[in-house]
Amino acid sequence: MQAGPAIAVLGAGWAGLATAADLAGRGFRVIVLEKRAVAGGRAYSYTDPETGDVLDNGPHVYLGCYASTLAFLRRIGAPGAIRMGRALRIAYADRERGRYRLRCPALPSPWNLLLGLLFLRGLDPGDRVRALAVGRRLRRTLGSDRTDLEDIPLRDWLDRLGQTAAIRRAVWDPIATAALNEDPAAASTAVFARVFDEAFLSGARSALGLGAFGLSDVFVGPAIRYLGDRSAEVRFGSGVARLRVGSGGVDEVELGDGARIVADAYVSALPPRELLAVVPDRLRSADPVFRGAAGLETSPIVSVHLWYDRPILDEPFVGLLGTRTQWIFDRWAILGPAGRGNGLSPAPEAGLSAVISAARDCVDRPASDIIAMVQEDMAACVPASRSARLLRARVVKERDATLSPRPGTSRLRPGSACSLSNLVLAGDWTATGLPGCIEGAVRSGVRAAAAAAGFLQGRLSSGAAPAQEVDAVG
Repeated sequence: MQAGPAIAVLGAGWAGLATAADLAGRGFRVIVLEKRAVAGGRAYSYTDPETGDVLDNGPHVYLGCYASTLAFLRRIGAPGAIRMGRALRIAYADRERGRYRLRCPALPSPWNLLLGLLFLRGLDPGDRVRALAVGRRLRRTLGSDRTDLEDIPLRDWLDRLGQTAAIRRAVWDPIATAALNEDPAAASTAVFARVFDEAFLSGARSALGLGAFGLSDVFVGPAIRYLGDRSAEVRFGSGVARLRVGSGGVDEVELGDGARIVADAYVSALPPRELLAVVPDRLRSADPVFRGAAGLETSPIVSVHLWYDRPILDEPFVGLLGTRTQWIFDRWAILGPAGRGNGLSPAPEAGLSAVISAARDCVDRPASDIIAMVQEDMAACVPASRSARLLRARVVKERDATLSPRPGTSRLRPGSACSLSNLVLAGDWTATGLPGCIEGAVRSGVRAAAAAAGFLQGRLSSGAAPAQEVDAVG
């Protein structure tokens, strides 16, 4: 590793790798500590042992407004890892009303949303006008801190604006549940306002994109190579056991195997529960940052990967309405031959993935029950699935998939600083203004890198010597 100040990044998820890449690009000595054998955090891919297919732990859609994510991918040499559409288009299959699409053209806002709602089938003219009232109200709040919306559940706020059950079913509920991973009745309006602003009111950036590869190939591989090219070190199987704290800062990190990491600055990209488990007890009660982190809740996501004997979808992904399953993705259409194995016999003709967000009601159910529910939902909305034979299914449960953006949660989410001067915080659970998502993770990583760099530059200008040993065994 190069000489100079050393920074230890705890965790190799999107936030940790974004932090490390930014700092390595600035010329700092960087070591990344990851407890698992692979990077990616809560967004990764793997090869299914039976079929050979590349599977994400959960399908992801990227928004054109994900400026930090797209910049990060360009930085690490993976600009084509996401295929971004020219405009925002979403196909829906409603068990009662059939198929329709929300199309928002690449026009300046609010015209993109206006035309999208104008031609949305299934809404009467009055509902369209009422739906536009939401966009107008949100535009009037742009530039404000939206504190008046923080404590209002989204469902209540939509009711105040006269949004009927039909509008909520066709527009607001599927968008909010997917974006927030929370029931609209339990989610803060302020967080939804931020997402809606960036996703639907940003004109030409209001578009959707899909990964050209599995999640790990989209960013983990390129990020690890980028770090290696800059002499940064990534240590797998290096879980943090505790932070040893001295007067005002972290003195060293103790790993589970007893090794000790000494650095000049530390960035925690750990989830809040893991961070709280490694800080001293007195800090958990004395520091408002850690007290707030203890009050954060998470929300689960359940994904089901399915293999069928015949093609089913004619879209890359479809939103299901009136069902517990919310989205169906055609993995093979999205990833192409690179994501398809040949391990099953007879050979399947379709590889799909279903998503159930805010899945508290089914995360503890047996896999067989969840698979049956998804098949029933698909049969109700996608007629082609009724005659198809399921060859294999695999259920993936992420119990702590994302932060739950409940009313009041924003007041518990910290910035990058805490009472330990040389410890910087990163992660999609910090105060990004966004729900728990990839863009929030990357933004937090960029912010944390800037904070850590600023701290070290201040130390150097004061004449402090950098750490000579990045690690030692105690």
